[in-house]
Amino acid sequence: MDASIIDFFKNNQIDIGSGIIAGLAAAVVFLAIQQFIGWFRNQVKFRPIAGDYDGYIYDDEEKRIINFDKPESKAKITYLRRQLLKIKVTTRPEAPEPDEWEGTISMSSEYEEIGDIAWRYTTFPENVRWFGFKRIIADRKAHELWVIGESPYGVEIFVRAGSKPKLAKGKRLEDIAKELYKS
Repeated sequence: MDASIIDFFKNNQIDIGSGIIAGLAAAVVFLAIQQFIGWFRNQVKFRPIAGDYDGYIYDDEEKRIINFDKPESKAKITYLRRQLLKIKVTTRPEAPEPDEWEGTISMSSEYEEIGDIAWRYTTFPENVRWFGFKRIIADRKAHELWVIGESPYGVEIFVRAGSKPKLAKGKRLEDIAKELYKS
């Protein structure tokens, strides 16, 4: 029995080598296709978030009423790669010295509408560091991003520039959540 196995390998060396090469080639092609599908899926999910936004804050923090009459800030979001985006925000853009902050948004691959922002102010003096983390919820249907900051910062809703807020003035955050998740 041992002789027949050895004879088989001696007689079929070229076939075995071809099989190994074909197997490796198939694995490389499969990996390339899998990578392309992942890249394409991320493009479809996260690239549409990129764009210019107007930021709105609560008119009354306690009642959670959003003031959509006048933007408090302007934001520019750019797509970097995979689930990463960059955000640059100018608060009070009409002020003589507006505040600016920037951050990196990392969207969840499992829960695509939820993400985190690591941010820092860029307009403070050299010896001042002001930074932190924020949470983000993306409502792609309404072209809105909800950014929840740590204390003392609250909620800011970014609406894509040129879009009207999907929700009427005077909505409570609880009503917004109910409206979003009923569809």
